[in-house]
Amino acid sequence: MTLEQVMHEVEKINAYVKKPLWLDFTFKEIYKIDEAKDFRIVLIGSEDLFWEGYESIEIIFKTPSYISAKLLDCFSPCEGKAFIEVVSDVKKSPLKDADFICEGYLFKFNMDCYDFSPIWIYAEEICCNILKEY
Repeated sequence: MTLEQVMHEVEKINAYVKKPLWLDFTFKEIYKIDEAKDFRIVLIGSEDLFWEGYESIEIIFKTPSYISAKLLDCFSPCEGKAFIEVVSDVKKSPLKDADFICEGYLFKFNMDCYDFSPIWIYAEEICCNILKEY
């Protein structure tokens, strides 16, 4: 996935997150598809996470090699900041001392939840599925 494709997906996600009055996010799945490599992290966003089937957006990270977050039950976008950013300078992240960096991109989620640090995910690809239009 090229940087241009990644930025397109990130811009699509950030634009979508601004539309509804409120969206909560949670980790839906962290799983491995096959023995070779195909891991995925799936986040879902919804106006109400307690009602199954009311998801608004699904964000999929393909072949992730790092996640810094505690698996929070629920988090929301931070008002006034982009919800998700692509960080080009790994030295300004929790990965600054890592030796295992693989192919991919570093994503930072800015959350409006209490005193938690941002969520960091390093993955080869990102895509989103819009499940509900506003």
